[in-house]
Amino acid sequence: MVRGAHDRIPVRRHPIAELDVYEVSSEELDQLECAALHAAESFGFLIFGFSVGISLTVTLTTVDIHSDRVFESFLIATIIACLVGVFSGSDGSWNGDHLRRLHRGYEAALVRSETTRRA
Repeated sequence: MVRGAHDRIPVRRHPIAELDVYEVSSEELDQLECAALHAAESFGFLIFGFSVGISLTVTLTTVDIHSDRVFESFLIATIIACLVGVFSGSDGSWNGDHLRRLHRGYEAALVRSETTRRA
């Protein structure tokens, strides 16, 4: 493919007044990645459980189900979906507690490195 003048994108450069750079080890990045994945997974199950539980609850209350077997199946699915939502929400990792602890650890390491650098 031939690149011509129409392939160029105009770029505006703005000066950066200050840039802070922190050194992070690969182990710390792995911990952060693991915590973020766990939090995202828990939050996903929370949203899934509650949305399915609410929709099944609405179905049970608005639709007249004549078969006891179908009603019990819907009721069991509703209870399981709500329990999935409750247990995923009570996990506590989706709200970022673990990520906040990691961030506090990084701040403490930064203070130690600043103190060491000044000495």
